[in-house]
Amino acid sequence: MKQHYLVILVLVFGAIGIANGQISGTVTDDQGVPLVGASVVKKGTSVGTTTDFDGKFIIDAILGDRLMVSFIGYEPLEVLVNSTIMNITLVSGLELSEVIITGSRNPNRVATESTVPVDVIDVKELASVGPQVNLNQILNYVAPSFTSNTQTISDGTDHID
Repeated sequence: MKQHYLVILVLVFGAIGIANGQISGTVTDDQGVPLVGASVVKKGTSVGTTTDFDGKFIIDAILGDRLMVSFIGYEPLEVLVNSTIMNITLVSGLELSEVIITGSRNPNRVATESTVPVDVIDVKELASVGPQVNLNQILNYVAPSFTSNTQTISDGTDHID
């Protein structure tokens, strides 16, 4: 009788071990280069991981599960887990159809030879600015990217950072 219990326990724990298996593998591109940071997710769950610096991953899954593998710039791929070690190859294919660049600087106002952003503001333009009361408001009106903090000092003067 004890032998039957022992056999049953071995079978039950063996089945549990298989059910909670881990799948490991590598994700590469079509030229064999490992993809660092590729996403590997068990389909229909929140169980997932990312690949390491060698493109390798380990995920809790069993044979028959489906994995969703994706990486920026590559077509996402759904693979069936048919082995405990998976080698997955992603194909490059996502391309940007359009790029829109919005600029807000007038080329006549910017000193492009400088390593830091410099706005060139005409003094006549400053004189024509109407309702602004202080230098802080004038600079903010003429160069909208200008930001500052005004601190009032004890003697009534303002300090602009």
